[in-house]
Amino acid sequence: MQKKFSPDSFIGMHASHCFCPSWLSRTGTGYPYLSGSGNIGMVPAHRAAFQLFLGLLEPGQMVLHRCGDPGCINLWHLYIGNSQQNSRDRILHRDAQTRWGPLALHYHSEAGLHVSMRQPLAISWHVCRVADRFEGFDPSQCFTPNWLQLTSDGYLQLPRTNALGVLAGAHRLAYSMYVGRLSKYDVVEQKCGNQLCICPFHLSITGRISQLDWEQRYDGRFKKIV
Repeated sequence: MQKKFSPDSFIGMHASHCFCPSWLSRTGTGYPYLSGSGNIGMVPAHRAAFQLFLGLLEPGQMVLHRCGDPGCINLWHLYIGNSQQNSRDRILHRDAQTRWGPLALHYHSEAGLHVSMRQPLAISWHVCRVADRFEGFDPSQCFTPNWLQLTSDGYLQLPRTNALGVLAGAHRLAYSMYVGRLSKYDVVEQKCGNQLCICPFHLSITGRISQLDWEQRYDGRFKKIV
C-alpha cells in the first residue's frame, strides 16, 4: 500500500511491520548507520536506536533483529541476544516458507524520501536481556530516558561527547533516524517545549543556520583563524 507523508513529521511504527528509512546511509551488508554528528564517528543505527530508546549497551553485546531485516530500526524488532540466538534467528528467517506478508506499507514524501514497512511473517520472540519490550510512542507524551547524560547546554546525548547538544544531542539522532534527513545546519527543536524529550512525534526542524553563522558559532578552526 502506497501512502504519502509530510517531511518533518514522524509517521509512527507498527509492531507487525519493519521500519526502513531511505535517507540513512547503509553498509555493504545493508545495515544503516549514522555519521558526522558531533564527532561520533560511524555508528550502526540499530545500536544507536536501542541505546536511545531501550537502554545502554555493554561492550560486546549484540543488537539483533527479530524480523531478520538488517535495514530495519523498528524498536519492536530489536533485542539484545547472543551468537546462539543470532544463529537461531538466521535459521528461522532462512527456512521460513513465506518471508514477507502481503500487507506491506510504503510511505513517500514529495521531498523524495520514503519509508519501507514490509511485513515479516517470521519474527523471533526471544526475551531481551536488557530492556522491557518496547511499548511504542505516544504523541501526547514526552520520552525522556533517564540513562542518558546531559550535554553542557542541557540536552540528552549519546554517546558522551564534549560537543554541544545543539550539534550532537540525542534529539538530533532521533530525528535523523525516524523523521527525516538532517543537515548539520538544520535546527531541531522539541514542539512540546521539553528540551530533554526525544520522542520522534515531538521533534521538528524549526530553522536553518547559514554556513557562515555555523562556523562562527561552532567551528573551533574558524575561531582560531579570527
